[in-house]
Amino acid sequence: MFKLFKWLIPVVLVVLIAGGGLFAGCEEKATPTSVTITPTEDYNPIRTQHTLVALVKAEDGSPVSGTTVEWILNRAPGAVGDIVCLDGSGAKKIDNTYGIVKTDSNGEARITITSAREGDTDITAYVPGISDPAVHKQFAVKHWVDLTAVFPHDAINAVGTTHVLTVKTGKVSDGTPVGNVPVRFTIVGNNPAASFKEANTSSTTYTINTDPYGFAAVTLQQVTPVQGTNIVRIDILNPTNPDFVLMTKDVTKQWQATNLGITKVGPEQIWLLDQATYDITVENTGDLTATGVILTDEIPEGMSYVSSDSAGTVSGNTVSWNIGSLNKGESRSFKLVLQGTQAGLWVNTVVATSNEVGTATAQATTRVLPAPEVVIKKTGPSGVFTGFTRSYSLAVTNTGAAALNDVVVTDYLPDILSYKSSTLAVTVTGNQLSWNLGTLNIGETKEIIVILGGEKSGTAVNTATVTTREGATSTDSLNITVLGAPGAHMSLIDSSDPVAVGDEFIYTIKVTNQSESNSLHNMTIVGLIPGEVIYISADGPTQFTAVGQEVRFVAVAELKPGETVEFQIRVKATAAGAAVFNATMRWDEFGEPIVNQEGTTIFKPQT
Repeated sequence: MFKLFKWLIPVVLVVLIAGGGLFAGCEEKATPTSVTITPTEDYNPIRTQHTLVALVKAEDGSPVSGTTVEWILNRAPGAVGDIVCLDGSGAKKIDNTYGIVKTDSNGEARITITSAREGDTDITAYVPGISDPAVHKQFAVKHWVDLTAVFPHDAINAVGTTHVLTVKTGKVSDGTPVGNVPVRFTIVGNNPAASFKEANTSSTTYTINTDPYGFAAVTLQQVTPVQGTNIVRIDILNPTNPDFVLMTKDVTKQWQATNLGITKVGPEQIWLLDQATYDITVENTGDLTATGVILTDEIPEGMSYVSSDSAGTVSGNTVSWNIGSLNKGESRSFKLVLQGTQAGLWVNTVVATSNEVGTATAQATTRVLPAPEVVIKKTGPSGVFTGFTRSYSLAVTNTGAAALNDVVVTDYLPDILSYKSSTLAVTVTGNQLSWNLGTLNIGETKEIIVILGGEKSGTAVNTATVTTREGATSTDSLNITVLGAPGAHMSLIDSSDPVAVGDEFIYTIKVTNQSESNSLHNMTIVGLIPGEVIYISADGPTQFTAVGQEVRFVAVAELKPGETVEFQIRVKATAAGAAVFNATMRWDEFGEPIVNQEGTTIFKPQT
């Protein structure tokens, strides 16, 4: 692209100059020898504009007017930024990355750029009139960040009180909070003397990073109560390079003496959607009656009005009370109830005014915490036999946006189950098992493995719950059936032993349900014939298949208590040797296969 422009520029200039166009009437007054760019490096929020200035000078240091400056936004991979406009004589924007302009009477040529997304813009200012290629161009870089800030407004406070200055940082693109952004507060012209409560008393500057909700706050206080004005400069610093200031604002705090005193007390923190009650008291501390006293409360963005105990006027985010007159020493008290509607650190300010000079201000800062959430999940087998044990999992997860404390899990066992062991220390009280998991961080899961035993036949609900100090709870249940344990016996015998080669004989498999009260279900038999014999036929209570040396019987659907079934496989001896027949039995109520063997001696008769 740059090569194309280098080819086009002479043609464009010849046409425009010949026609009295682009730079007509703008002549170079001296020979340029140097060019500088201001600034050479800077940071800006995305979707804003930034102007860079190229200054062209002659050898004696005087500015050169009427000389051509080519502005180029270099398009490296991932580069961002576009030209908005050019400022100077005969400005010509070729496209979003290239433009030409002549310096003005001050030797300056300007370019204004912007970017809609994060990244870097590499900028070149090229002066063709400078003959020395080592100095005929200068470079600058603009770093664009997806960050903006909401600054506090100027305010008036009564002398001797404190004032909280709160900054909120968020993304330009979608408004979501941005944490861990350094914010520097500096008291400018410290007269009357003031300091930051959070800093050393002798320090007039304090730097703090924004919290996860994008808030940074500092408390301004007077060293000695006196009327006057303080200016606090607030700098938003680059999170990756704190030497650079992204944004700045001066906030004016005026301290006034007043005959009115006001206090406001409320909770330091509440959960999201909970209510906060504030006690507000206004008092005439002067020697004369205060007239036309009006109390105004500004409800912050993250809270909403619920109620107050005295008649007032509600308009938008303001609650106002018209108190009238307050005699010497007289006071009035009010209660204001607000609901936390958005997580964050919110400053609720109340102001008392009167017909007399001066106002009184009080603030209450409340942090609205995200609602706590927790989930418990109990998993494990739905059935267990009497006298046997099974393993169950209790998994607890913090699914909210705040850490949970005093996390207690309780498992309520029905009488058909009994506790055997667990992976964590447990407190057993009757049929109740309790574990204290302590703190559960955001997104964290803690698991308890508990071993339970079947005590007696029956079906019951096994319920587990979790509770927390913050009030978050969860419950989960399993339907568990305890069965009487069935038992089965399998015997295996050959009809003849030893057997001569060429003779036929039978393997008999007999299965008995030894349980007194429980049936066996889906019982299968698989016989594996040894290599010294061949399959002839089979017989049994169910159908079967014979493939190669394996005979597989279809499952017996139910074998009742005390019932016996018999399976037979007829074979023919074909080779002498020690033949071993294998029979494998499975059924639903027993998790592992049962294997039995029968050995048969096969000999070759003498001829």
